[in-house]
Formats: sequence, structure tokens, C-alpha cells
Amino acid sequence: MVRLQFVNTSRFGIMRWKSIAPIQNTVSRYPIIWTRNIAVLTEDMKKDAEIHGGLKSMDSLPGPRTFPILGNLEHIRTKFMKMHITQLKNAKKYGPMYKDKLFRNNAIIVQDPDICKEVYRAEGKLPHRDFSISLREFLKAREKMQLPKSLLDLNGEEWAELRRKFHKKMLAPINMKMFYPQFSDVAVDAVECIRRLRDENSIINDVREEVLGKWALESIGKFVYGFRTGLLDQTLTDENKRFYEGIKIVLTNAIFLSRAKWLKYIFWKAYADLNKGMKDWHAIGMKNTKKVMEQVKNAEEMGKTLEDSIANSLTCYLILTKNMDFNECSVHAIELFGAGYDTTSITTSWVLHWLGMNPDKQEILYNEVIDRIPEDGRITDAAVQRMPYLRACIKESARLTPMIFVNMRSFPEDMVLRDYIIPAQTPILLSNYNMGRDESIFPNANSFMPERWLRENKEEDEIHPFTTLPFGFGARSCLGRRIAEAEMQVFLAQVVRQLKIKYIGEEQEGDNIFGITLPKSTFAFYDR
Repeated sequence: MVRLQFVNTSRFGIMRWKSIAPIQNTVSRYPIIWTRNIAVLTEDMKKDAEIHGGLKSMDSLPGPRTFPILGNLEHIRTKFMKMHITQLKNAKKYGPMYKDKLFRNNAIIVQDPDICKEVYRAEGKLPHRDFSISLREFLKAREKMQLPKSLLDLNGEEWAELRRKFHKKMLAPINMKMFYPQFSDVAVDAVECIRRLRDENSIINDVREEVLGKWALESIGKFVYGFRTGLLDQTLTDENKRFYEGIKIVLTNAIFLSRAKWLKYIFWKAYADLNKGMKDWHAIGMKNTKKVMEQVKNAEEMGKTLEDSIANSLTCYLILTKNMDFNECSVHAIELFGAGYDTTSITTSWVLHWLGMNPDKQEILYNEVIDRIPEDGRITDAAVQRMPYLRACIKESARLTPMIFVNMRSFPEDMVLRDYIIPAQTPILLSNYNMGRDESIFPNANSFMPERWLRENKEEDEIHPFTTLPFGFGARSCLGRRIAEAEMQVFLAQVVRQLKIKYIGEEQEGDNIFGITLPKSTFAFYDR
């Protein structure tokens, strides 16, 4: 077996292979870009390394049986709805890194946090993302409407420059503190909405659809515009209905129709609904942006002080920084609704599931909340900081049932990952679900145990930081992380404070729909 050593020859990380007997002057002359155990190879070096046994091809990785065109028949048999479960079984059989096939595409599945760490860190400061396939119809619909590009379309320095315009407002914790009381008011109304929608047995059949989606959008509205959009009102206006339905249709149909170019010709009604939903969503969003702009303009002209909620809103911030025109400001604000609708409502639904299945844990959380919540019931950032068990419940739910069961990465050049040559553009699926269920990482991995995340628990210090990354990692991690965390913390505290939660059904593993792990969400809510 050839032994190879990496020798640094440049301050920019350009490395050369230096072979140690038995082969001299063979691989050493070829340059390589190196990041820890990941390397970008030239064709000549790849051939030499394979010939002399230094590296292995991806084909030599273990993995399930697959077929040309069809790929892994197990995925087809389960309609791709149980990929997270299939991958968990395969990982036990083939190890922490194995190959699979998704239709015609070869893929690498990883469930080792150390390998995940290497992959994430290999992306560099300006990671590339290509949504031209997965969100093709959404981007085309936007292009038809002649809307400005957003963070979804952009890469490189252009993307980095745009992201910096949001960074201070959205990611600095100090700027999020002021929104906790506002989110608390929305959460109180959401609890009243739950009470209103319960049947005679205190059950709501689909709480995610009937309450959580509207609550998430209403909370985002407070952050984006500084005022309520009215989605939790007992009677919705026609405009609110069009806004809510527009967002749901756009998100569902855009992802479905983007799976193949010909789908829009067969499902022409879904395609028409997508374009109509886009128009409704953006028209109402632009109307709200204009409303904020007019209030800012009037306050400046009359020398008055803006209402705090408006002055602290994202739209007001973008207007006053004067580095975006009306259309840009409006599009970026509107797309935050799309980004936060499914993600927050689904993640919260999973937390409710685990609390509903574990009444003993729910009671621990209830006692913490009533002990730390202010007398007026309005939850602040300071109160949440004194609720470690609340934050632990959210983390534990994300470990057991992450909304995104894999994070996908690919690289433009052939690479080396743990002695295997991974061809360019090969999807590397970093399995959040698998790692969260790995007994070697988490003892009693299938049990809901928020205690494992508490600081006084020794286990918390031993948990590998790359096992659960619900908001991604690096420069392109979730821009709305602080908003989502604040919304969920406040909502769950208000619900547990006022209601007992019971999940109706057996413990579930969820269905995988377009890469998202969807729960059933039938709950009973009893007054305390």
C-alpha cells in the first residue's frame, strides 16, 4: 500500500502530494487543493493514485443494490416518502459512509459527524448553491413578473453583498430581543385560536394547517412589517385568504412541478395555480411594503416619531438604509414569509408531537415556564434565557425528527473524501436523521430526553456539534434562525402555560415529502 503525505507549499492552501516509498516522483508532481481530509484532484493525479493503490473509486464504497435509471428500488417502493427510514437501515448495514442511487444519480450518504464536518468546512467562505432545478418553476414565475433577484438566485460576491445588508438586523441577538413581547402577543392569539377551533373532545385534526401555519406567518409579519396581517382573526378577509393560500400553493406546486420539465404540461392546473398564487402573494406583499414606506415618509415630513413596532421592522430598516429600491425591498421582505412558513410550523408541530407523547417531560417544561414567566404573561427574551428546558425540548425534537432529514452538498471538482474519489457534482447527503438516531452518538437515541442538552448534564459537553444542524452551517446557514427560534420559544411557552397537549395517535416517524419530514398533527388541547 502506498503511503502519501501532504506538504504545504503555499500560503493559499495549495498542496502537493509527496509520496513516501515505494513510489517516488510519480504523484508528487501533481497539484492539489486540500481541506483537511478533502482534496480537489487533477485527472493525472487521480489516475496515478488509483494505479498505485493510494485512493479508491466511489464504486468501491459499500451500498445497497441499485439499477440503471430506476436507482434504488426501495425508494420507489415507498414512493420516496420513507427515505429517512431506508437510509437509517442502510447505514446500520453499510456503515457511516455508503453509496446509493436516486434514479440515475449516484449519491453518497454520510452519517459520521467528523466526515460531515470535513464536507461542511470544504465549502469555503462563499459556498455555491444552485436552485435552478429544485426551484426551477418558482424562479421562472418570478422572472415572468420581472422581479429582482434574491438570495436564492445569487452566488459569489454578489450574494455575499446582498446577505450583508440583512446580517445585522436578522442575526444579531440584540436586535431580536425587542420582538419577543410582540411574538408573545401573537402566541396568545394563537392559543385563543386553538381554543376556538377545538371540537367537543378538545381535538384539532390538523393543527399545523389550521393554526401553526397562520401563527408562523403572523409572527413573521410583525418582524417584516411591524404590524399584524390578521391571519389569526376569527374571520379572514378575502385579501388574507388570498395571501395565505397563495403562499401555500406557491411552495407546494413550485417544488412539485420543478421535479421534471414536462410536469407542468400534464398538471397544467397546478401550474396555473402557481402563477396566480405568485401574483396574489407578491401583490399583497407589495401593498404592505408600500404601507410601511408611506408611514416612514409621513413621519419624516411631519417630524413625528414612528410607532416602535414599525420603526423596528425589517422593511423600515431596509428603507432607512437607502441601499434598496422599492421592488428589491418588497421582494426580499415577501420571500421571508415563504422561507418561514413551512420550516417554523413543521418544526413546531414536531415539538408538540414529542411533548404530547411524553406528558412527564411536558410537566417539567410547564413547571419551568410558570416559574420564569413574567406576571403579565408577556414573554420576554430575558424570561426565555431562564428556560433551559424549553430550549432543550426544541433541540431534542430537532435531533429525533429534523424537518430537513439530510443536508445536501456537491462540489464542482472531483474530490477525495476519506480515501475515496468522489466525482464532481455527486450529491453528498449529510444525514441529520441518521446521526440523531445513532446509539453510538446518543445513548437511548429513540427516546425523547431533553435532559441530555442541559449544561449541568455531562452528556451535553460530549455531543458532537455537527450531529444536529437544523439551521445549516457556515456562510449560507439559515438567515432567519433568530426569528424562528424566538417564535418557537415564545409560542411553546404560551401553549404549555395555558394548555395540556396530547397527541392523538401512535409515535410517528413522519413522511418524507420533497426532502421535508412531515408529521401528522392531530392533537387534543385541554385547558389547565
